[in-house]
Amino acid sequence: LGNRLLPDSDKPKQHHGACLIKKYIDDNFTQPKLTLELLSNELSYSPKYISSTFKKRFNTGIAEYLNTIRIQNACTLMQQGFTSISDVSNQCGYTDSQYFSKLFKQKTGVSPKAYIKTLRNTNEALLNAEKNMTNKSDKQKISYLQGQIDAIDIIMNFID
Repeated sequence: LGNRLLPDSDKPKQHHGACLIKKYIDDNFTQPKLTLELLSNELSYSPKYISSTFKKRFNTGIAEYLNTIRIQNACTLMQQGFTSISDVSNQCGYTDSQYFSKLFKQKTGVSPKAYIKTLRNTNEALLNAEKNMTNKSDKQKISYLQGQIDAIDIIMNFID
């Protein structure tokens, strides 16, 4: 309703403002002190404008979006081999690794430790598979690889 009350000439401005806000968050999500107040100061918009414009445009609040991209980044870091939960949480903008772990489990359904273990097990299985594939028939290789793809799909569902 609120967007319909804006004059047509203001709608592109609101869309542009929401995109600027999103870009700033995307570029700076690793900053632990990324707050609504900081966004307001950096972008010269009122906190109320930032909150309402972002929510109208992206159907999610600032804090929810920020946590989502931080957790996605955490998954990427773990996939790249980072195994220290404290290091991952710090690199994603969290100063409290226990809070990060709680939020990670809420978002993905598994703890960071379990996620890392699953990744490690999958990587080990793929390495073992590579070693064992040398004397297999093409049909056996395809069947085995399909099983590995299914396992990877399960892991990727944690991220989505």
